[in-house]
Amino acid sequence: MKNSKRINVYQIILLAVLTGVIVATVFNLTSHRLFLKSGKEFIDSAIYYGKNLFAVSEETVSKDNVSYLVFDDSIIKSLLPVDIEVFGYKFLATFELMVNKNFITPSWYNFGMTMSNLLSIFMLIGLPIVMFIVLYYVRLFRDVVKSESSQQSAPLKLFLKFKLQIYDRIKFFILELWFNLRYTKWLFWPYLIILLYNVNIVSLFLIVIAWYLYFVFSMDFLSIWYLICKFFICISPLLRPIFWPAWIVLLFVLIIKKKIDKGYSKLEDMFYRNETFIQDNFGVVTGIYGPPGTGKTTSAVAFATQIEVMLREKARSQMLEIRAEFPEFPFRYLEEEIESLKEESKCVNKIQIEFYFKDKFKKSEIIYGYDLRYNKNCHYDGLSVAYIKDELNDYAQLYFIYISILAYSTYSIRYDEGVELTHAFPGLKYNFFHRDIKMDEYKQTNQSYHANIFDYNLLRLNSQVEKMYNKDPKDLTDAEKKELDRLITLFDFGVITISEIAKERGNRDTNKNRDFGETNPSNDGLANCLGLIRHLTTVRHQQYGFIIWDDQKISALRQVEAAMAEVNIFLPKQTRNRKNALPLWFFEGIVLEWGLSHYSNLYNKYIAHRNDQTLFSYYVFHMYSFFYNLNRKIANTFGYKRYDLNLSGVGINGGQEQRGESTFYVMDKIVYSGKKFDTAVYSGYFDKLKLQAEEGNNQVDSFEGSTASFKELERTHGYMFGELGTTIKQYIKRNSDIKSRRKKENSRF
Repeated sequence: MKNSKRINVYQIILLAVLTGVIVATVFNLTSHRLFLKSGKEFIDSAIYYGKNLFAVSEETVSKDNVSYLVFDDSIIKSLLPVDIEVFGYKFLATFELMVNKNFITPSWYNFGMTMSNLLSIFMLIGLPIVMFIVLYYVRLFRDVVKSESSQQSAPLKLFLKFKLQIYDRIKFFILELWFNLRYTKWLFWPYLIILLYNVNIVSLFLIVIAWYLYFVFSMDFLSIWYLICKFFICISPLLRPIFWPAWIVLLFVLIIKKKIDKGYSKLEDMFYRNETFIQDNFGVVTGIYGPPGTGKTTSAVAFATQIEVMLREKARSQMLEIRAEFPEFPFRYLEEEIESLKEESKCVNKIQIEFYFKDKFKKSEIIYGYDLRYNKNCHYDGLSVAYIKDELNDYAQLYFIYISILAYSTYSIRYDEGVELTHAFPGLKYNFFHRDIKMDEYKQTNQSYHANIFDYNLLRLNSQVEKMYNKDPKDLTDAEKKELDRLITLFDFGVITISEIAKERGNRDTNKNRDFGETNPSNDGLANCLGLIRHLTTVRHQQYGFIIWDDQKISALRQVEAAMAEVNIFLPKQTRNRKNALPLWFFEGIVLEWGLSHYSNLYNKYIAHRNDQTLFSYYVFHMYSFFYNLNRKIANTFGYKRYDLNLSGVGINGGQEQRGESTFYVMDKIVYSGKKFDTAVYSGYFDKLKLQAEEGNNQVDSFEGSTASFKELERTHGYMFGELGTTIKQYIKRNSDIKSRRKKENSRF
């Protein structure tokens, strides 16, 4: 909805209402009197403060001139326990009254009478209503009702007509008024100021300032009680019984908001615990293993998502370190040039960025207006001297990493994190828990991206591409040059996620029959590449490259690949049950579970027995939808699972050494937000095959009896049945030959 500069009809209505509010405010004499009194207190206290501040003589600095203290002490003593002894006495008297027999007996009698009256009212009014509802439910589900789905009952038609003609229009009108009030500044501020004035918030603000100006020099602690009393006097209009429902609702809203904030805080705490886990345990190559269904792919996505954020945060931290070394250097000019080089594809990796700026700064004495002859050009950190040109080369590489896509994968993973390039030193734009993807897409601020397609040739040093690289450039075809340029510059930082690594690499037996041309998993040099990749991805002594692979068991890998994973993570067969991060999620959970259970059962019964459209069905369907969607949204927002992991790593002797157990949290809001990934990561391969099929489950022959026949067993094409079938066929054929030979011999006689 766009905010037009022209005055519309809603703004005219708001102006008319504002005029009426101003007229009503003129006759609000109570607020006027309180405002004038608070204004006088503010002026007197300001004078008192000024005289003390500028050391005016004590004769003129008297508390008697401060109108703030003009207050009836009896009001304070009747409201607040100024005298601690009196307060203690009254407290003990109240406590003794609670166990006094003269107090208990009448109280319990009154309580019993109240309960009996309530029971009588329930028996007279509530019980018939309950019986009516029970009978209605019995009648409702007694028989299966079939009718045209387009037919609506008279009450439902009347309700929908009321909703469409009256309720929806009023709702739309109120929302339009609120939108125009909220986003029209010349209307919003007058309304806000008048509202604050009428509820005495303006007067309260003046009173608080007046108290501070008085207290800062007088140190009169009794004035604190004056302040509290005046606070209640100012807000007294809002404490009238008519506002109590609003205050109760507001109290519940604040409690729920506090619980939600605590829930988000707990999720963020788990997020940073995961960062610590990765920093302490992950190497360049990390393997994840576990039986089917234990969450290997989910864990890999969670790790990769976390690492993608960590890489940006690490680059940002190191850039701030360089900025601290040379605080006067105009780094924004350097950043803008890097952004331009990236957008125009003049530099496509950090190595090209490094050599570009090395060549540019090599003989420069003035860099972006920063004169190295007169400004700081080196920094000593207590260990070594860092020169600005070397630091700028590091900064350029780090900034290129910071604003680039950081993910490769053999299957599709969506990343919701990015960098906002709309201001100086772009900020990290990721907000896992508070983010509303629907609103981001509506506002066109969604910066999500999918991982780059990982090419296995990237890590095969001895592959055909590598041999092609060793050729004389003149001997390369255009296609070979294009493929070579694509692969050798493809990856120098980021996180690579590989699924089912053992099925890709194979083992000694499976690789025998594999035809890879001149290379195969045994000699393609992937292990050597994994051992050297740390050198490629390091900037400023920090590692910016990670590889995560998964499979069902580590024993399926060849020893070479198994040894290349610096850390192996073994998932348990069963993870902890899904939990909710909201604190004290008990009473709300009971209400939601009851509502969901009740209306789910009612909904299932209704759609199974009736096909009519009535007002009751409309109510049931919408209540079911409300509880179901609310419960699912809360569970999806604050749900998480705790993974208790077993870790091992490669020891000095090359074998696996246990590293103990650790904990990792998989939060639904991070892993499942939007369509981030598909657990059936390779389903696209089978989709291509299945689209060509002419037969499916409904066309295939079924077993005809409880015992499979010989022909039916043959249809399974099992190796065992195939061997047995061959033996049986040979046996039958031999018997047939014997029988036929005997018949021929008998026919001669």
